Amino acid sequence: MTTNYSLRNCISWGLIIIADIRGESYHYQYQFPEKTALVVGNEGNGPQLLSTGDGYVKIPLHPQSESLNVAIATGILLYEIERQRENWRS
Repeated sequence: MTTNYSLRNCISWGLIIIADIRGESYHYQYQFPEKTALVVGNEGNGPQLLSTGDGYVKIPLHPQSESLNVAIATGILLYEIERQRENWRS
């Protein structure tokens, strides 16, 4: 399965949310939709696959930090998505 094929499926199934340091809002402020495809890029460069997404989020960083490890950033974002879904269920 190619990356382009996977992205086309994500676009047809739901919203593409891109995590990038230039994001429009912080991850905890953004209301993630029930169907979400999360795109997270490498440290420093960010996601290079999509020029536009349905939403852009960022994770706040300490002023002396340049970026987060992609695995750590993904964990933070997935935790927030699950936290919001728990609120939907209650």
